[in-house]
Amino acid sequence: MTGYRSFVNKHLTVTSQAGDEWLCLCPFHDETNASFRINVDKGLFICFGCGAKGAFPALASHIGGE
Repeated sequence: MTGYRSFVNKHLTVTSQAGDEWLCLCPFHDETNASFRINVDKGLFICFGCGAKGAFPALASHIGGE
């Protein structure tokens, strides 16, 4: 879904993209090395730094977007 891609580009700092798997700085905690992975096709995310994980609605709710 392109909505996930545009939301991620607008609200997160994307550091790399490999197909539908994007690596970003985690919005749930302060970090300088990206540990937050989101699948922009499925709308699922996980942070290997703080352990946050879930689906797109939880992410959007936390960020305060859409």
